[in-house]
Amino acid sequence: MKKLFSVLGISISLPEYVRELDAEIVEVECGPASLYLWRPCGGDSPMARWIKRRGRPGLHHVMFDVEDLPSAVDSLKRRGVRFLGGTKELPRRRQAFIDPDQAHGALIELAESWDRTGPRRSRPGEPKLDHLSWAVRDMEGARSFFALLGSEVTAASEDTPVFGCNHAGVRTAPSISIKAPSGDGPFARYIAKHGPGLHHIMFEVADLRSIGASIREAGFRLTPEEPIPEPHQTTWFVHPRGAQGILIELGEPVRKPVPNVAIRREAAASGTPS
Repeated sequence: MKKLFSVLGISISLPEYVRELDAEIVEVECGPASLYLWRPCGGDSPMARWIKRRGRPGLHHVMFDVEDLPSAVDSLKRRGVRFLGGTKELPRRRQAFIDPDQAHGALIELAESWDRTGPRRSRPGEPKLDHLSWAVRDMEGARSFFALLGSEVTAASEDTPVFGCNHAGVRTAPSISIKAPSGDGPFARYIAKHGPGLHHIMFEVADLRSIGASIREAGFRLTPEEPIPEPHQTTWFVHPRGAQGILIELGEPVRKPVPNVAIRREAAASGTPS
């Protein structure tokens, strides 16, 4: 993973040992939120058990930052949200986990951090963590769930045909893209094999073809063979086999031409239609 992030131009921190999880952690330094990579140190550590049970590494959970965790948990419980155990106190934060069976197959951590520094901004030209994709069976159920958590959720609409799904957005930073199969496609196949849950993460890049060429030269596989054109961006995927079980989407936004303001002003002054 370090090699892949180096090719993408993303820095990562030095490893830090977390005693309560018996694991090493590195932070992927990209805006607007942090991405953490965990490596189990002991065979009976929580992450080690999770990888063994799942049969492969991958995306473990998503964390939402809250101001007052006990109040947030009490409020959500009154609305019918189920939690795994209670609130846990850690050296740097306190946390609570929402039952993944209720959260459409993915584990959600709510955390109140003591050393929070706020969102990180990407440097110019640096890839930006754009969104997290969530594969679900029930679109309206997933939309209702995120609305229950207090998030603003967009209406569902048809996604790019090659994906065979509908999608809706959850307004977080980075955003969450809910994907529900509407026919045969990668999301339907993923759910049939693994069940609903966290599907992939997406980085926005400035030059997809150039980044793609560098990734292939470094020995990683891109899928499909050519980038996928979408209405608002062009995307390519780094195969999870070379990325510790994580499917990574790279997207280059479609840049719309900016009108020449000087010419429009001149035309307006002369009375000529622009």
